[in-house]
Amino acid sequence: MLHSSFMIQRRVASGLPLHVASYADYVRGNDAMNVRPISRAQVRGESKRRPVAVVTGGNGGIGWWNVLDLSFLGYDVLLCCRNRRRGEDAIEKILRIHQRRQHERNAANDDGVCCGTVTFVALDLEDESSIRSAAATVMQRTDNGAHLQVLINNAGMFSPSLGQRTSFGDERLVGVNFTGVVLFTELILRATLAHRRGGADEAPPLRIVNVASIAHSWARVTHANVLNLFSESIKLFSESIKIKPESQQGPTVNTYGFSKLLLIAYTRALATSLKGNTKANGVVVEANGVVVVSVHPGAVLTDIFRELGVIASHVMPVVLSTIFKQPAEGAETTLFAALSQHVQNGSYYADCCNMDAALSPIATDDDLSQAVLHRARARWGLTATF
Repeated sequence: MLHSSFMIQRRVASGLPLHVASYADYVRGNDAMNVRPISRAQVRGESKRRPVAVVTGGNGGIGWWNVLDLSFLGYDVLLCCRNRRRGEDAIEKILRIHQRRQHERNAANDDGVCCGTVTFVALDLEDESSIRSAAATVMQRTDNGAHLQVLINNAGMFSPSLGQRTSFGDERLVGVNFTGVVLFTELILRATLAHRRGGADEAPPLRIVNVASIAHSWARVTHANVLNLFSESIKLFSESIKIKPESQQGPTVNTYGFSKLLLIAYTRALATSLKGNTKANGVVVEANGVVVVSVHPGAVLTDIFRELGVIASHVMPVVLSTIFKQPAEGAETTLFAALSQHVQNGSYYADCCNMDAALSPIATDDDLSQAVLHRARARWGLTATF
């Protein structure tokens, strides 16, 4: 009963209605997976034919659980993070779990899904050269996107970064949580679509999942000043990005929410630019095989607080452990969005359900979303068309 109580509290901490759906329940459905797990016989000596998933920020928290579960399902996973030691430690931990799982299967004479590989890729979203290098590595390891089926943009930060900038000059929170994500996504997406148009073999569907947050609604912005604030944040940090300094939430929370608002707007506009969907048997199928969605994983106890200082980074996890979701719980919605056939392009998901109704009015402004997409691409000198 106590555990159930904690579970309910964590659901409430998400700021969303309670739902009993879980990833474990979901995958038991007959048509639950967009890409079905593959058998050991199919991949024996043919690892290049495995589906490939890319997970940023996969060294800990939600991202680590995404990597683990996707590898369990037979994906070869590229774990992207900026710290090689942390990335390799995370992979080593996963491989130990793989070995135990395989030992259990061998003992049971189970010839089911063979765990995929996990490979480290260096990615620092504060560094443009690192972003471009990581995207090139992804293309190389997926045969120019031919085997890429899942891209989860999970990496992000929440820190008192006011006045700090990325190496490419953007306000740090906006740069890591949004503009860096845009560059990484666009480089991979454009190269993948170009390869597919070049007469490649029939390509599998590609699912892009952008990890956003309900915090997007906390940003004290208006329709009129969103674009001005974005323009300022990608130049020099401007005090006006605080918008309403008297807000009890404080400038860090406000800027974090603003970065997630931009990410949701970009997701919706990108989905529109990829449009061409039809429905067959109730399943949405995109003409170009690409579906992009955003998710709110809930209030999750991860290491996102690590840059709040020594005291806060140690105290907050203890205080919040009884009301926040654990990382494994927070990973459910991301995996649902990455694997389900029944997601709508451009939509926003939480607790494994479509939660477009929970978006703020600004986030659902289609004209504003298109403007954000245009400016985000222009920031990197990217053309409007693929």
